[in-house]
Amino acid sequence: MEIQLNEIGSFKRELSISVPWEECAPDYEKAFNKLRRKIKLPGFRPGKVPKQVLEKQYQPLIEAEFLEMNIQSYYQKALKSEKQEPINQAEVSAVDFKYGQTLSFKASFEIEPVIQLPKLKKNKLKVVKPVYETDEKDIELTINEIQRSHTKVETVENGAETGDYILCDLQETDSSGNPLIGRKIEKQYLKVGDSHLSEETNRRLEGIKPGDERGVTLQSGEIKTQYIVKAINIERHILPEVNMEFISQIDPEVSDVEEWKGKIARAIQTNYEAKSEEKLSEGLIDEMIRFVGPEYPKSMMDGYLGSLVENVKESGEQVKDEEKLREMLLPSAIRNLKYYLIRKAVIEDQDVSISSAEIDEEIKARCEANPEKSKDISLYYRKPSNKKRLSDDLIDRKVTDYLKQFAKVSLETIRTSDLRKKELEHAHEH
Repeated sequence: MEIQLNEIGSFKRELSISVPWEECAPDYEKAFNKLRRKIKLPGFRPGKVPKQVLEKQYQPLIEAEFLEMNIQSYYQKALKSEKQEPINQAEVSAVDFKYGQTLSFKASFEIEPVIQLPKLKKNKLKVVKPVYETDEKDIELTINEIQRSHTKVETVENGAETGDYILCDLQETDSSGNPLIGRKIEKQYLKVGDSHLSEETNRRLEGIKPGDERGVTLQSGEIKTQYIVKAINIERHILPEVNMEFISQIDPEVSDVEEWKGKIARAIQTNYEAKSEEKLSEGLIDEMIRFVGPEYPKSMMDGYLGSLVENVKESGEQVKDEEKLREMLLPSAIRNLKYYLIRKAVIEDQDVSISSAEIDEEIKARCEANPEKSKDISLYYRKPSNKKRLSDDLIDRKVTDYLKQFAKVSLETIRTSDLRKKELEHAHEH
């Protein structure tokens, strides 16, 4: 077999392949025998038609069968010989073959680009690292979350009060209060006093008992809809009191309330420090993408976007408009693909790797940081796929540490009180 590899642009490659008849002959014979078993001619038993008869009548068909059976095989051998790894299906062209002659054809395909990293210098990558300033409200909100996770639910018979939850059916009505057939929403929860409900609606819900019906107006954006609320059950959520009896159930090792709050404050600070490092890593990635400007073939993006869409489908989420989903995923897909190429280049350039000892050390550290869950953590990382993800995370950490050498980091103080304010404004907008 003769092979010529041609470079067509940055990503496209073309193989010109010639296979002499001496190499083709055994494969041609197999194709001939396969077709021979299928063809039936009057006066001959199946599979016993003389070769010269078949070749006279069916030569083009035999040649087509041979090509269909073998072109892919010759192409794969050529790829292996030239050490090429296509990222898309080859486009075969210029096929030329006749019985007893050399087979020749061309196969064009795209390859994953090899990124040449430019020389990095100190302070080349300009990034902002947020420094989060927490406050007492963070501790209060965390304690409230812990309380809510231990909420006791009581059934209320003497009428709903502010803060109570109404399990109800919602029957949509017209402007005159007449029920609309087929417009009933069953078993929904409404919270009396909820800020998303109007003052009038909250007022009408107060005092409602199981079996009662009340007419209300619910608003979603600019749309107002009238409903009849039929109460099924009234629930009152009672939060546990924050005392040592409650705290001892959560954390038996602390001796008083203040020590517990201090432990919570340190955990909050640790979480925000991790978030700060995550934002720094994201900034480094964006700067490297801007600095390197990697390019990639269209087929690579098509394949990656296709896999993302399949992941969404496999998660159980209903995909009504696949093209719209692709448009939504495209910006993050572009960023991820560009960083994938840069990350791969850094790994190869700096010979980044993770040993099994480093993986075991990280698992041990995670178990020690969460002693109450250490058994579950150990079991989780016994699964090869989970251990592989951990290895990838550790490689990412090494790549980030390498890039930090060339970063000029500016610190930006962010108050968590401002973050809460923005979240509240966003919630009101939606």
